[in-house]
Amino acid sequence: DATDIDGIREAMIFGTAWYGPGGVARQAMSGIDMALWDIRGKAEGKPVRKLLRESAVDSVPAYASVLWPERPELVGDSARAFLEQGYRAVKYGWAPMGPDADIDEALVASARDALGEGVDLMVDAGRAWNAETALGRVERFAPYNVFWLEEPLHPFDVAGYRELSEHSSIPIAGGEAMTLVEEYADLLHNGKIHFVQPDLGRVGGISGGLAIEALANEAGARAVPHAFGTGLLLSASANWAAASDRP
Repeated sequence: DATDIDGIREAMIFGTAWYGPGGVARQAMSGIDMALWDIRGKAEGKPVRKLLRESAVDSVPAYASVLWPERPELVGDSARAFLEQGYRAVKYGWAPMGPDADIDEALVASARDALGEGVDLMVDAGRAWNAETALGRVERFAPYNVFWLEEPLHPFDVAGYRELSEHSSIPIAGGEAMTLVEEYADLLHNGKIHFVQPDLGRVGGISGGLAIEALANEAGARAVPHAFGTGLLLSASANWAAASDRP
């Protein structure tokens, strides 16, 4: 029965228990789960977001997401292009950020200068540091009103995330690399991050996202989708976000 989404999910988890339900197994389950929600929506004549929550909204805010340019002086043109497209939030990430604190601050400063103060700026560090180094970067980035600092540490450094989250003046985001709900429970309750970013293509689809959002709400964090990849993933993520009680 294609509408028995919970039963099918349990069967897939049981069926993969011999070799572990995480990793690529959970990613395969994710595609099936998203397809099942699509089938249910077609059967009931409703968009998936309305199946998830009757009060789901019809639009959600979006942010631009792009890699850092090679040098700080190139950030301005990129940022201004996003403003011209109407974005009110922009995320930059990964190399050349990481090895040099002066360059890292120059990148963030250039982005803030070009975006102005009325636009949210998120920074993805690309898993570049340990907790001590990340706290130093937080001090450097603090004057630039960073909305969140994403994945500054190794994805599974829960102890490091706890130290960082408890002392950072900038909210900490992470979690895109994980696949199991139990891993998210550890990151949220013990790592104390402020924004959790499940990728519905990795965590068991929309059903996995719902379970992780519930954990985030319990922990006082906010769930935001990581949706880098395909249009199918983007569509599923948008429906999930639209049905959130904190869109």
